[in-house]
Amino acid sequence: MSRRSVYSNRDGYGLPKYRFMELYYFALQYKSWKSELSTLDGMRSVRYDTTGSSGNYGDGQVFWIAERRTRLEKKISLIEQCARAAGSIGQGYDISRFILLGVTDAGATYEHMYACLDIPCGKNTYYKFRKIFYFLLDKELSEIE
Repeated sequence: MSRRSVYSNRDGYGLPKYRFMELYYFALQYKSWKSELSTLDGMRSVRYDTTGSSGNYGDGQVFWIAERRTRLEKKISLIEQCARAAGSIGQGYDISRFILLGVTDAGATYEHMYACLDIPCGKNTYYKFRKIFYFLLDKELSEIE
């Protein structure tokens, strides 16, 4: 049984097809995680007052909110760290913001970034660094799992 790779293994960054797809869809959740986190930031724990006013969060909800915030912050930070690490390797320029945009937005293709955002590198270089992003993300998630 061969393990097909989405990317060639010649450079050592190849990933099995379904692992790549898992990482691809993991990174695409970044924007929804940021949105959920900003919603959770608006939720605050309110202590019960003497009148027993409604709308207060119980201990279970406060714990759930805190735990969910922590998980979301870790996932967001992981994607941002991997994008920074992949985008700042060599070449004399930093394309980490383009890597972050490209892996977290399915519509952000190289062609779009070249035409609208003035990406400072060629297509092959961009995709090379994007491949490194997925390699680093795989490595980090494997350590967590």
